[in-house]
Amino acid sequence: MNRKSIGLICVLTIFALLASGLVLSMPEQDSQKLKNDTIDTLTITDSTGRQVVTPNPPHRIVSIGSGLETLLAFGVQQDIVAMSDYSRKRQDYKLFLPDVPDVGGSNKPNIEKVLAGNPDLVLGYAIYPYTEMRPVLAEREIPLVQLDFFIPEKYEQEVRTLGKVLRKESRAEELIEFENKHIGLIRDQVKHIKTEDKVRVYVESYQAYQIEGQKEMSRSATIGCGGINIFSDVPVNGSIVSAEAVVEKDPDIIIKLVNIQTYPSGYGITDSAVLASLRQEIMNRPGWQQINAVKNGKVYIISTDTKSIHPSVYCSYLAKWFYPECFQNLNPVSIHQAWFQQFFGIKLQGVYTYPES
Repeated sequence: MNRKSIGLICVLTIFALLASGLVLSMPEQDSQKLKNDTIDTLTITDSTGRQVVTPNPPHRIVSIGSGLETLLAFGVQQDIVAMSDYSRKRQDYKLFLPDVPDVGGSNKPNIEKVLAGNPDLVLGYAIYPYTEMRPVLAEREIPLVQLDFFIPEKYEQEVRTLGKVLRKESRAEELIEFENKHIGLIRDQVKHIKTEDKVRVYVESYQAYQIEGQKEMSRSATIGCGGINIFSDVPVNGSIVSAEAVVEKDPDIIIKLVNIQTYPSGYGITDSAVLASLRQEIMNRPGWQQINAVKNGKVYIISTDTKSIHPSVYCSYLAKWFYPECFQNLNPVSIHQAWFQQFFGIKLQGVYTYPES
């Protein structure tokens, strides 16, 4: 072996030793990331407790739940091939997905339309069983991941899980940090309010006299914002109560929930006249003029698009309405705008509340 060959072997040996040392000295998280980047699938546990094997990452996603807004916040609109019919009506989503078709309702989507998207992942709610769709997807080895981003107690877990699936862990932490920052400020203020000083709140869902019941309590923003749900003793969420029952409970605050399917509201809406009319209609219900909330003008309309995957926005509006003196420096619209700017990269515009904050 000549001197040149021996020199070449020495150089190659030195490079090999340096490379191996670099890998051995690599931080654990970077080593794990390198490992994740080299595998084709990922196994996660979704909110139903099922283990699901997903592509790493997926590139053809059918979103049939509140996960669509989360996907957009993660910046993966190019990977979304279909959505629910409700999502199709939201003007802010249309900015990102103008031509993406819908597959019907979130709880019972059209299976043929889902399959037509040739998905490599279907993202749905954990609150629905999808008994018809699940076996069809399983037969075709299409993973169904079920997550409930709209439940505040599960928010961090759900966002981190999706961040892992999309290989967008850093973005997941940004979303979580935003929520914790603003929710934390509210909690710090309301924890000092004595029970006898708390406002009593009637939250009416989309139908007239439809309420939050006991099953909603664990994720009720009313309580998180320092209020008392006047129908906390009703066991079934979504129950219908009588007008007289509300009068008897005499709430200090009335919150009416709306969405784009019930009344013009949310992103892109410019006229608040319909919501103004709805508020007046509520205040004019027979016998309601004697309710404290009506007498004091504390009747508010709010779009549930403020809830979705950012409960901090919804809670900011509620906290300001519940305790304006405690939250003089709280600006719900600014927080709402900040979320849109940071995670959608667009300016907030539309009618989300009435009276407008």
